[in-house]
Amino acid sequence: MAEKQWQVVNKQEIEKKWPLHFLVFEDKSGQLRDALKENKVDIENLDPCGRTALHIAVSLSRTECVKILLDHHANANAVNKQGWNVCQEAVSSGDPEILSLVFKQREFQRATQRLDGIPELLDDLNAAPDFYIEMKWEFTTWVPFMSRMCPSDTYRIFKQGCNVRVDTTLVGFDQNLVDWERGNMSFVFKGTAEGAEFFEIDHERKMFTKEELQMRDETRDPNRFETTQEAINTRMSSPNISTILDTDSIAFTKHKTMWGWGSDKTETIEDHEGKMYDATGIDVVTRIRFEHLTDDDKVREKAKVSGSGTGLQGVLSGEQQETVCDLEDPEIVDRHSLNPYNLSLEEYFNLPLNKSKKDIGRPKDMISKTQKFKATLCLCPTYPLSLQQQVLPVIKLLAISNSHFAKLRDFVALHLPSGFPLKIEIPVFHFLNARITFGNINGMLTPVSGVQSQVTSEPSTEEENGNESRVTCSVDMERFSPPSDYADRSRVEQHSGQHMQSEEELLIQLAIQQSLADSNLDGDVRQESWAQGTRLSNSEEEDIQRAICESLVKQGGTSDAAQATSEGGEATSSYDEQLQIALAMSEQDMMSKSRETRNDDDELERILKLSLTEK
Repeated sequence: MAEKQWQVVNKQEIEKKWPLHFLVFEDKSGQLRDALKENKVDIENLDPCGRTALHIAVSLSRTECVKILLDHHANANAVNKQGWNVCQEAVSSGDPEILSLVFKQREFQRATQRLDGIPELLDDLNAAPDFYIEMKWEFTTWVPFMSRMCPSDTYRIFKQGCNVRVDTTLVGFDQNLVDWERGNMSFVFKGTAEGAEFFEIDHERKMFTKEELQMRDETRDPNRFETTQEAINTRMSSPNISTILDTDSIAFTKHKTMWGWGSDKTETIEDHEGKMYDATGIDVVTRIRFEHLTDDDKVREKAKVSGSGTGLQGVLSGEQQETVCDLEDPEIVDRHSLNPYNLSLEEYFNLPLNKSKKDIGRPKDMISKTQKFKATLCLCPTYPLSLQQQVLPVIKLLAISNSHFAKLRDFVALHLPSGFPLKIEIPVFHFLNARITFGNINGMLTPVSGVQSQVTSEPSTEEENGNESRVTCSVDMERFSPPSDYADRSRVEQHSGQHMQSEEELLIQLAIQQSLADSNLDGDVRQESWAQGTRLSNSEEEDIQRAICESLVKQGGTSDAAQATSEGGEATSSYDEQLQIALAMSEQDMMSKSRETRNDDDELERILKLSLTEK
């Protein structure tokens, strides 16, 4: 599509066509608030440079304008013409406060969009026939000696009504293949009348977490998404990375045998034959920005990036690397300014017409890498499952929280040739491919617990007489709930926190009591101090009181005190009385130790006097 041609605009035209952009650029936050209250302007309108008003506010670090725009629900996920979203521009600005505001609103908006998509997703799942399928992920690389390091996993997918369960053993890994973790996890999505429930089940620890996804407006509170200072610091000290899968010029061609001169190449996977296709014209563009980092961090991070594309690896990948450093531009007026070229309002809005490289925001210090990829597919025209009707809704669901499934979703959303993809190989990182193979449909090849498959016959649509077989599947509802002997992680952590807090409170109270005893305070004050303490549960009280009493008796408590303890236990189980008994024993023990110390001092003094007399 041809790019829109912009004509020269003056200040009056800018104020009329882009009123919010005008007010943000001029930093008129009060007028901006009034304009948004009238609700007569499009808050997501793009200027000639492809920016929203929020983008400009972030790039120029207009903090008050950012707050006002976010309060009026400006899109914190918006992407400008250069491919950078608002959060990434906030990182580049180097302003932690703005990043915190944008990050919080972005997480809230993503969660809201996730909830908004649930009704349509539930409808799609309900309309699709039930099924079970295994999706094998194999990660491969062309980098020498690294293939053996690539992880693999088989996702076991159960679908029944609007319920989905996914079993996996690969918890996660990074793009350098040096940090990947195994586990035994299940992720369960259950549709309900008010929304949905999401379970994360850890089979190794026999624990689960539960999240309720409700569509009610009162559950959508932005304050639930407060970000931590640690998260902000991590983003501010890490490079800004953007990876784009460019498929604008993608083309699918049939794979031929005999080096392209033979017939169409086919492959059989679990008794299903599919035709092989090549997908060309796929570019993976990775851009890394460093301008917000300290000088030491820049040197370290650039060394990592530059080193990964040199030598044999860079030659084999066909990777093209480009370095962009605006700081070297002699036209820059102020290298430390967020408007380094000192652009006026009119100059900024006429940048596309002048085809100038000048821009607002911190000068970019960036490395860009472009690598061409070729994807392969094996498509079966007669597969028992429907990609669009059955599998794609599940992939969309998994893509919400899994970046690899998000890439698969984007690829499947392309106009693929007809047929079900028995096997797909697509790039996921700049040197890592994912090979996805579908198999064991409805447990026909290998039986699966909780899955019952049945082959039925239907009249054939072909002209000749005969029936066409069809495989149906039913999945037990037990597969979509945590096992009864698994613990709720949130309750366990809550109980653990309360228990630790109770123990800490008890230790504090013991310390207070000892301090009061050392200061020879009267018993009434000591009793009042203990009475203000937080009480534990009955079982914990009994255990702690018993331990205190036994400890004091072992340390030399008198028989009278022991008898008092026994009598007190028979007379009453009152918490206060038992504490008083323990305190009395403690005081007597401390007095006994004090007497022993004085006796030792007296004995030492006597020995010294005798020694001096003998001399």
